[in-house]
Amino acid sequence: MSRLIVKGLPSYLSDARLREHFAQKGHVTDVKLMRRPDGTSRRFGFVGFRTEEEAAAACDYFDRTYLDTSRLSVSIAKRIGDDDLVAHKERARTRAKAPTEAKPTRAKASEKSASFEEFLAVMAPRTKRKTWQHNEDLDHTNTSAALPAADSAVADDPAVEAPAAKKPKRAAEAAPAPAVAPSDGAAMDEALSDLEYMRRRMRHKVAGGEEPPSVFEQSDSDASAASEAEDEDEDEGPAAQQRHAQLAEQQRRDEENVDTIMASGRLFVRNLPYSATEDELERFFQTYGPVEQVHIPLDAQTKASKGLAFVKFHDAAHALLAFRGRDGAIFQGRLLHVLPAVSLAPKPTHPATLKQKRLDAKKALAGKDFNWSMLYMNSDAVANSISDRMGVDKATLLGTETDSQVSPAVRLALAETRVIQETKQFFAEQGIQLDAFEHVKARADDIILVKNLPYGTSGEEIRALFSRYGDVGRVLIPPANTMAVVEMPVVGEARAAFRALAYKRFRDSVLYLEKAPAGFLPPRDAASSHETISGVQGKTAPDSSRALRQVDEAPVAADATLYIKNLSFATTPERLTEAFHTLDGFLFARVQTKPDPRQPGRRLSMGYGFAGFASLAQAQQAQQKMDGDVLDGHTLSVSFARRGHDADDAAPVKAPTSKMLVKNVPFEATRKDLRELFGVHGQLKSVRLPKQVHGRTRGFAFVEFVSRREAEHAMSALRHTHLLGRHLVLEWAGDADGTASVDELRDKTRKAYVSEAERSALVGQRAKLRLGAEQVAEAVAQQKARDDDDDDSDA
Repeated sequence: MSRLIVKGLPSYLSDARLREHFAQKGHVTDVKLMRRPDGTSRRFGFVGFRTEEEAAAACDYFDRTYLDTSRLSVSIAKRIGDDDLVAHKERARTRAKAPTEAKPTRAKASEKSASFEEFLAVMAPRTKRKTWQHNEDLDHTNTSAALPAADSAVADDPAVEAPAAKKPKRAAEAAPAPAVAPSDGAAMDEALSDLEYMRRRMRHKVAGGEEPPSVFEQSDSDASAASEAEDEDEDEGPAAQQRHAQLAEQQRRDEENVDTIMASGRLFVRNLPYSATEDELERFFQTYGPVEQVHIPLDAQTKASKGLAFVKFHDAAHALLAFRGRDGAIFQGRLLHVLPAVSLAPKPTHPATLKQKRLDAKKALAGKDFNWSMLYMNSDAVANSISDRMGVDKATLLGTETDSQVSPAVRLALAETRVIQETKQFFAEQGIQLDAFEHVKARADDIILVKNLPYGTSGEEIRALFSRYGDVGRVLIPPANTMAVVEMPVVGEARAAFRALAYKRFRDSVLYLEKAPAGFLPPRDAASSHETISGVQGKTAPDSSRALRQVDEAPVAADATLYIKNLSFATTPERLTEAFHTLDGFLFARVQTKPDPRQPGRRLSMGYGFAGFASLAQAQQAQQKMDGDVLDGHTLSVSFARRGHDADDAAPVKAPTSKMLVKNVPFEATRKDLRELFGVHGQLKSVRLPKQVHGRTRGFAFVEFVSRREAEHAMSALRHTHLLGRHLVLEWAGDADGTASVDELRDKTRKAYVSEAERSALVGQRAKLRLGAEQVAEAVAQQKARDDDDDDSDA
């Protein structure tokens, strides 16, 4: 738990003083001093911290310490509904209901005082007593000895009264009441039995006769008991009815809450820390089920959180579980108050055409994964960009089938490849390495990739388009002006812009929006947080990213990226680059950041970063040298980064073979088109385009280069290219395409033959013909020759 209970506080302590005292060991999110109705302190309170680690450290540090002159008792607070708290309340309720036979306070005090005075009188020495007390004690002894005889005499003669003893006032109060029977004529009553007579004469209270003896009558006691029971029933009747009414009202409210949650699947959360982010709240609630959306309203002026949030689940049943489990739970030191939330107000429905319905369906799925690549570009914009910079028209650029041996589709694909290379170079100059984000699944809500832009779009137009929905930070536009990157510091405003502008018509095109990978943009200072960078204007890249300009000539080797932990939150990317740039093979250094929820426009360090090197050996040397080094007062922990096994990410690093598998090939594409497209990047050994029985292609192809280096270059250049409107998916060819080596085929055939022969021998069947190794090799060679003949016939 991230909430502490502090006992033993001074009665004059204020909330601000308590917050200041505990802020020494962490970020305090909540302070609450418990007070009585009259405003006086109850000398205990609660302190909430942002994380459980901070709360535990503060508990260990402040427990049994002093605040002024008061000794504090600090412990972890228990959540509402804890089993220990429930058991404690049950025990207290049981003790309250238990009958007590306590004497009145005054009677106890007088009895205790009289007994104590008698004890002092007895234990006092005779020399300190009054001289007349000796005679009084003697008379008291004689009177006590004569009591049994006097009892019998008084019983015989009720007219005789016992003489009253002369005693001091204190002695009279401490002495027991005389056992003189009242003159009620019981001794002369012949109808009275001996047992009843003795019962009347019994002393009902031996020590101290405050209570007079009561006459035992069965009928009277039964009647009084019955009357008391009736009075209790009359008194408890209205209270019981009130309790029943309260239970019925509570049950009705519970049913309304359940109906509301099952209809909307949304929750309204109050008392949130102002520093809490939507991602943290989503992780807190997703233990009950997938969360569809988390929205924290912000103040329109300060852009700060209001301490409220709306959480929507994919399934309403999960929302109901979260409502029952998270109401009153501790989140970052605060007690959450969870309430049902109604559904969003339905938008006015108007008769829509089929085209509008399809567009609405696309907008609803805008936040999902996309079918195009990160660098998707409009083909017409690519052609306009190349033709404008080369000074020729598009007709001359693309040509026709008769004018050139290269088809227009291949020409356009090659032009797109050229534009993509320029775009990657531009992003590298800005400190962004696109290949490092191919395998990143997490998305940043505050950075938007704007694709399918028409050629000639300026940064001012993009900024004006997005500024209608909030504050716009950096805007990056590559030299080709075919796409853009927009940063919006406030996450809520970025989401609103994304929903409004997805698939929106812009000029003569339609905008395709995609959320950028997490950590896509490097951190910037406040001066450059709202600048527009365009590749056409030729802006100079920052010093920290100049090493990335040679990214194509010296790509990061496989597993040559280092993961740096325990960075100081004050360490900047420039400072990290300065610490690593003297090492051999250094390429880049990056500090992972996140948006600052309290100060929009700024980014906070996440305490770790990455450093890339040209080779694995150089990365190992850097890891051994920098591990344990001190940077800005923090001891660095350097290890090798673990990357995903995505095929796109592993492609440009190392080629396991010189043959690649090309998927999503258009059915209109021919073997000649593939040769022209891939032949630009290296010398081809073979191109195979499998076909179906009726002659139509099967949508994939195999391309083999002479060397692996050429295959790597082609993979890196064409991995984002489109051919006839289809994105070519490139992978390294494996055994599945039937291109295994001769030795592998020989071993596979031998294993299959042996197992078949053994199985035939066991069941008594005729064994197949045994083939030697040379015969198997000859059969494989003949099959490959037939495949080559088929490829030549397709050409």
